[in-house]
Amino acid sequence: MKKLIIVALALVASVAQAETVQILDVNLPMSRSFSTRAFTRFYMDTQTGEGFAKVTATEERYTDMWPGHYGPGGVYFPRTPQTFPVVIFEETIKIDNLMLMDGQIIYHGVNGDVNCGKMGVSRIFKRPTIFLSGKCDLDADLRGTNLKVNFITK
Repeated sequence: MKKLIIVALALVASVAQAETVQILDVNLPMSRSFSTRAFTRFYMDTQTGEGFAKVTATEERYTDMWPGHYGPGGVYFPRTPQTFPVVIFEETIKIDNLMLMDGQIIYHGVNGDVNCGKMGVSRIFKRPTIFLSGKCDLDADLRGTNLKVNFITK
């Protein structure tokens, strides 16, 4: 019985610290296809120590469909359309209270501070890289032409 109470308190404590902040709500231009996708990623400015979310929405478009051609021996080769991604929306949004402090990415939320990860250097290319801890996430919700981006702490 004592273990059940401890597990229940731990579960309630973890749920109480979860926080969701909506950082973007925008209507995208009308798409010509049903293959519109939204991508989000974190970006930390190392000079100012501020945190941002980079949001990109792309759609797949097709190349022009020319008629096919005849090859040697009179064999007909039809053209197949090729797809390529086209960026229809791109924006960088500042996430309030997301700061870079001593190499750690800290979010100062209503329920307390959350360690989202750390800034480091990639092993191969030696480039500045964000190593996320899994406690913070960006969620892009695309429904029709409405794009909502939420910053979630766990």
